[in-house]
Amino acid sequence: MRYFVNALDPIPGAAARSFEFDPDNRVWFVPLWQNVKYAVFRIVTSAEEAIALQDVQRAEKAFGTRRNG
Repeated sequence: MRYFVNALDPIPGAAARSFEFDPDNRVWFVPLWQNVKYAVFRIVTSAEEAIALQDVQRAEKAFGTRRNG
């Protein structure tokens, strides 16, 4: 990934750094496959985000809870 951004030492907040060192905690990207050299991610769509929000709201209603934010 660092090759694509043309930075051998990307800044700490750079997306390239989190893709390489913390791929499981990416919010908008789901890891699909990787090997030693490459990784493939799927982008979370706005439709998927809307469905997830509806699921959260239904769960909150069912359990009588509310999330902060």
